[in-house]
Amino acid sequence: MNKFLVCLLWLFLCSVSLGRDKKMPPSPIFLDATSVAIVNQTGILALSDKVYTVLMKWGRYRIIHDADEADLVFVISNKAEISGYKMKGSAVSAGGNLPSLPVPVLPGTPKISAGLGRASGSSKLLKETTTYVHIIDRTTDEIIWADSRRAKLKDKGKDSKVKQIIKELKKRVEKMAKRKNKAKRKNKKS
Repeated sequence: MNKFLVCLLWLFLCSVSLGRDKKMPPSPIFLDATSVAIVNQTGILALSDKVYTVLMKWGRYRIIHDADEADLVFVISNKAEISGYKMKGSAVSAGGNLPSLPVPVLPGTPKISAGLGRASGSSKLLKETTTYVHIIDRTTDEIIWADSRRAKLKDKGKDSKVKQIIKELKKRVEKMAKRKNKAKRKNKKS
């Protein structure tokens, strides 16, 4: 009976501790690393600048230029895709205006006019970009963390997707560092 209660208590404590974290902590390598390099595969300098700024504000790592000498390498890439077209069309007749209807119009379609009425339309290209950040451990050359964010063209002016990715990593690493420090203090007291 006693073993049953101990097992039940252990299961309860495990479920409580598991329920607390809904996100997987990153590799402990993030706590041991001291230097990082940024490799930008996009050709967009602003993305490197954003990663550099966020990492400098964080202050956890020294940023170096040589990826071979760094403990971690942040690789930035992106992919742009056409997700469709937004189309508008309208028609006017001799009897007055007709309600605006969604008319499928291809890009570059000229205005159409007839003797009794006129129709026109336009289309706008809808483009989405996905930004990726892969972090490589230079001792093993393996990807130890990766994340991506998708942005629509209308997202301009909002917080950069690459910044969001690095900020998410920062939250997870800092949480892990707090736990490690708490465990060290607890062990010293014992």
